[in-house]
Amino acid sequence: MRIAIRGLIFDYGNVLCEPQRVSDLQTMARILQMSKETFEPIYWSYRVSYDASKMTAREYWEQVASDAHRTLQEEDITALRKLDVDSWSLPSPVMINFAERSRKAGLRTAVLSNMPMDLRLSVANWLPQFDHSTYSCDVGMCKPDPAIYRHCLDGLATAANETLFLDDRPENVRAARELGIQSILFTTAAEAGAMIGRDFSLPVAIEC
Repeated sequence: MRIAIRGLIFDYGNVLCEPQRVSDLQTMARILQMSKETFEPIYWSYRVSYDASKMTAREYWEQVASDAHRTLQEEDITALRKLDVDSWSLPSPVMINFAERSRKAGLRTAVLSNMPMDLRLSVANWLPQFDHSTYSCDVGMCKPDPAIYRHCLDGLATAANETLFLDDRPENVRAARELGIQSILFTTAAEAGAMIGRDFSLPVAIEC
């Protein structure tokens, strides 16, 4: 028997938007005069603090540069901030469409995402309307902290067992399941659509 769903929670990165392009990472790495392979681990090292607003954009990029033994000029920081936002601003048409149709069909919808303020301010210009949004930069905590899921559930006003969460990171999915939230590890829209059709009852389907 399929589980009836009243609420949908979407991760942003790699779910509502497409993955970062290799070329974007390479361009950021070139500004710091390093290879993509050297740059990428440093880029992620401080991301949780940055996403939770524990670091400003300037502090984040200066720390990345410091780890790489580089010094940034003002124009470098400006360029890196823009490139970073642009790299996470490629909408996934299929998933955006699914989110819009789900809300129109009567489901409660929310975004639950780890993202820095620069990106948060940018995506507000094009994301569809949701009933609730929980962004790490606004609440000062990140997935997989249980508190951020509770914050989202409270705003969505649906019970955990009637809410479906889509996220591309296994640790985030595990944390949601531990709170009783129905959860799918997102890989592709087609695979998510197949799992939803098999296990859950929703008024709309993902249309690939």
